[in-house]
Amino acid sequence: NNPHLKFATGPDDTGVIISYNTQALDVIPGTNPVLYGMVGLVINPVTWSLDENNASVTNPPNLGVSAGLTALIPSFTAADARIDKAKGVLICSNANEDAMFKLSGALGRGVYHSFDYLFYYNNLTANAQNRVNNFLQSQSQQALKAGFKYMQKAISTPVDRVVNLNSALVSINSSIQLQPSQDALLLKAYILIGMDKLTEAHTTLDQCDTQYPNSGADEHVRALLLSKQQGDPAVILQDLETSMNDTPPYSGIPEETWWKTIEQLPDFAYFRGTPQYAVLEALKPVAKPVAKTVGSAYVCKENVTKYEAHWYGSAVYLKESDVTLLDDILGLAKTISEIIGDALDEVLPGVGDLLADIFGLAKDAIKHEDKNGCGVILNIPWIPAFFIPTTQK
Repeated sequence: NNPHLKFATGPDDTGVIISYNTQALDVIPGTNPVLYGMVGLVINPVTWSLDENNASVTNPPNLGVSAGLTALIPSFTAADARIDKAKGVLICSNANEDAMFKLSGALGRGVYHSFDYLFYYNNLTANAQNRVNNFLQSQSQQALKAGFKYMQKAISTPVDRVVNLNSALVSINSSIQLQPSQDALLLKAYILIGMDKLTEAHTTLDQCDTQYPNSGADEHVRALLLSKQQGDPAVILQDLETSMNDTPPYSGIPEETWWKTIEQLPDFAYFRGTPQYAVLEALKPVAKPVAKTVGSAYVCKENVTKYEAHWYGSAVYLKESDVTLLDDILGLAKTISEIIGDALDEVLPGVGDLLADIFGLAKDAIKHEDKNGCGVILNIPWIPAFFIPTTQK
């Protein structure tokens, strides 16, 4: 009749009901006054499972009875626990029935309802803390997601930027109050920078660095903040290099997104105008062609092989199976021959034809070597007066 009320299924769920009624093994069915003939729902307060496996007193999860109960019965330090689904009760087999009856016998011999908490006190205490932590984490994550959405709205809807930034800050502060996290602190710093509250942003980053000293995730935000303040470009470069080499790399931001923030965000405009920016750009990995899965008998171990033709400095990416593309490389050789060969023909007659032959040999090497579907790279390093083509997996 109350579908919104849910029974616990394990040690971590929240918003649920925990219930069990403890008794001795020899209690006659139907005589336990707590149940009044009904079959109850039971979760094991030691293992936090719904099965009928016994949790013995030596089982590592068994944290023991309450100190007060042990003070009354020194020999009783831990209670075992086993669910009996047919009776709908929790069976404790190692408690002294006589001793328990003397302490609290109003419900009948072997009925331990008065000791439900005391028998499993330490397990209940630890589990209550665990569930509270899970609840706070869940609420904190919800507030963090709300803050991120407001931040996105502030970026996409400039007319409501101030309102959305304020809403984002309220949500993030709530997230941090419930359960601080590195993500929340970093997002708060971003928001404060967007609100031009730069001193508070520095304080937040310092707090993040103190709580997470082994992470470089805050360095990317520090670099942005320093650029906005037109700080030392050498320090900005150092922060960004730290972020690049973080674990995970790029402070956990997708690599492409990380570079876009530096290359496009207005707050990095100052840094982009410094010589240190060129140093950083030189560290940028060569962009890779879009990889596609091929439906052939040969695929590389990454299962992505189709390289499109792109120029990246002195390298041309190509497909080993595409003869037309290789012929285009010969066309490239012809162009090189015209540029360099004509100039050198007066000194070294036939140099243009020689270059074309070299490219032709490279083509044959690529064409006949089994690459198992993988692309190859034709490197053309420049040595005075010569281009030397080499193939590379």
